[in-house]
Amino acid sequence: MEPPHPPPSRGQLSSSSGGNFQHPNLLPRAHPTPSSLPIAEIGVGTTGFGIFFILFGILLYFDSVLLAFGNLLFLTGLLLIIGLRKTFSFFFQRHKLKGTSFFLGGVVIVLLRWPLLGMFLETYGFLSLFKALLHANLSVSKPFERWCTCSKPDLATGLFSCRLWLPGQCL
Repeated sequence: MEPPHPPPSRGQLSSSSGGNFQHPNLLPRAHPTPSSLPIAEIGVGTTGFGIFFILFGILLYFDSVLLAFGNLLFLTGLLLIIGLRKTFSFFFQRHKLKGTSFFLGGVVIVLLRWPLLGMFLETYGFLSLFKALLHANLSVSKPFERWCTCSKPDLATGLFSCRLWLPGQCL
């Protein structure tokens, strides 16, 4: 009679081929990054639903309930994605207080069921908050202005006519 096999030691499991391997719970874990946390993934979904409800509320002639729900979901998702401290440090910088006040004031006015005025205030606040980002994205196209200058729009097609820029040429 053959002696029974000893049970696998702690941290090792036996496989059918007779080899041993480490138990997955005992392997060293990497430190989680903010983007790998499930809270950030939930925040992305919440922000997406917020944007959806805002757009759907606009589509349904500024429905105040959908807009308010979308605003709350959007802000909650933003908090979950980047965290409470970074969100407050972004919104309450000294040079962004004007945009923050218009954006959050617009959210409050939408919650008070004045959706058209609230969305105008939110849009102005959003553009004011992200003015530097929008300016940086638009300044990327400045080198191309040397090669191609746009003249007055063609009224028949509604498109801008584009021609090569030659030194000394005036439009």
